[in-house]
Amino acid sequence: MAMFTTVTERPEPRGTARGRAAAATLAACVATATAHPTLAATEFFGGGYMYAWSDGCATIGWTGTHQILARWAPQGTPENAWNTSHITLLLPTGTISFGFDTSQQRREFQPLPTTPSYIWNDVWTPTNPRMQIVIGEGPNPWVDQTEMVFGLTHFSESDSCEMRVVLTMSKL
Repeated sequence: MAMFTTVTERPEPRGTARGRAAAATLAACVATATAHPTLAATEFFGGGYMYAWSDGCATIGWTGTHQILARWAPQGTPENAWNTSHITLLLPTGTISFGFDTSQQRREFQPLPTTPSYIWNDVWTPTNPRMQIVIGEGPNPWVDQTEMVFGLTHFSESDSCEMRVVLTMSKL
C-alpha cells in the first residue's frame, strides 16, 4: 500500500527572512557603488593568453598556449594603491595573484614587491619568492580598454620556466 502526502503550501525554510535581508543589503551596496563610481576602485577585466617562452616550462607541465582571464587593479588610479598594481591571472588549472610596479614602464626584470599567491589544489604563498615580471608593452590605466604584455621568469617558482602573457582588458 503506497502512502502519499499532498503539499498544499510550500514551507518557508528557516533563516529565509535573514537571507532576504542580507540579499537586500548586498543589492543596496551594489546600487550605491554603481551610483557613485568614485566609491569603487578602478579595475580592468579581460583575458588573453600565455605561452611557454622557455623549454624548462615543460618539466613542470606547462607547454603550448593557454587561454586566461585576468583582473587588473592599476596603481595610482582612484581608490587603488599608489605604488603597486595588482593582477590576478585565472588559468585553466589554477590562479596566480601578485602585485608589481608599472610606473617604471621599461623593459627590465622587477622582483615582485608583494609575495605572489598561487591557488592550485590549495593556497600556496612562497616564503622566498623568485618569480619576477618584465613589462613589455606598458598598459594605460586612463583609457577604457588597454593591452598588457609581460613576461614572468621563474614562473610558478621554477628556476627554468619563463612564460609570456598577452592581455586585452576593459575598465569596469
